[in-house]
Amino acid sequence: MKTSKIFWGLLVIGAGALLLLSALGLDAKYNAVRILGSCLLLAISIGSLSKFKFVLFFIPLALIAYIWRVQLGIDEMNVWLMLGAAALMGIGVSLIFRKKGHCHVHVHNNDEIGKTEEVLSENEQVTIDTSLGDHIKYIHANNLKRVNIKTSLASTKVFFDQCQVSDEGLVIQVNASLCEVVLNVPRDWIIDNQVSIFAADVNHHPIKAEGKVKVLITGSVSFAELRINYI
Repeated sequence: MKTSKIFWGLLVIGAGALLLLSALGLDAKYNAVRILGSCLLLAISIGSLSKFKFVLFFIPLALIAYIWRVQLGIDEMNVWLMLGAAALMGIGVSLIFRKKGHCHVHVHNNDEIGKTEEVLSENEQVTIDTSLGDHIKYIHANNLKRVNIKTSLASTKVFFDQCQVSDEGLVIQVNASLCEVVLNVPRDWIIDNQVSIFAADVNHHPIKAEGKVKVLITGSVSFAELRINYI
């Protein structure tokens, strides 16, 4: 396991522990706890902004406001409404500043925080489970029937252009929260988008496909963005 991934994981765990102390009121006598927790969350926020991950930029700021709610004079702050508002703001800013053009990917080894690139070669069913950082998955399969994608607090890009779908069709189940998921699919796929959303954005512009490959996309997306790109 990469040292950078361990550091990033411990950073998030530490921030979560300090938030728990704040929620239980155990930090009232210890300003150092609030200060340390705010610094950890601010580090996550700045790191996300540097990669243009706006949802993960706003959410830590909302949590910082929750930690200092008493000092800000808003004792009755509803943390869930704050998180929802932060997620929606992040999605909105992402829509405004979305990068244009095609995605060019270069495969190489690196030590960036939480970044992975992987080729998945299972034949019929593929499971992708990601959290924290940027992840790129290339699926190589000869008889693909089902893909399960579960991701949170991450950016996950999946490429399907090197796989053969089963004659029965393909089911892609996406369960995502507080993240960005990008599905890059061939232009001849016929997509049936049945994803349920809550405070999320699903960006899919259907095209007139002449192929016979039928793909059903299901699952749930909350406080996140799902994009379906044709390549």
